[in-house]
Amino acid sequence: MLNLEAARRAQQAHVPIFTISYGTQNGSVDVDGNATTSLRTPETLRSISTATDGQALEADNAGELQEAYKRIGSSLGSEEVRNR
Repeated sequence: MLNLEAARRAQQAHVPIFTISYGTQNGSVDVDGNATTSLRTPETLRSISTATDGQALEADNAGELQEAYKRIGSSLGSEEVRNR
């Protein structure tokens, strides 16, 4: 599994992976009034984020997706590094 190999490498580098499973159980979401195919794969994404001490989120619609991005954004930080 390529995804799990990438997760293993991220874990070794101490890089958390945050995932969002977007879609519905029936495989369709509404995007600006248009039905779009989007099957969720929460188990795979959860295993990747868990392996890297990240976080797995799920969203069934655009509102929940926006909230998921907000939650991830509030978990991230930044640090300015100056060249010496």
